[in-house]
Amino acid sequence: MYQRHDERGYLSMIFIEKVKEFIEFASEQETYQNIKKIKCPCAKCWNVHYLDIDTVKLHLYNRGFSPITMIWLSWGGF
Repeated sequence: MYQRHDERGYLSMIFIEKVKEFIEFASEQETYQNIKKIKCPCAKCWNVHYLDIDTVKLHLYNRGFSPITMIWLSWGGF
């Protein structure tokens, strides 16, 4: 699993990279191509709400991925 914060309390570079990879993967999917929104996998939205990419990034940076999404990512989900 990815630590969202580094030892100084800032977002870790690996977490930022994984968010970027997730956004790239999600934006290639048919749903995004049709409606220009993706389901937000943050710890509060839990893949329920469709949001624009910039909002999803902010949610992930501020809240982190939901626990279920973290398990999926650790298994190589994308």
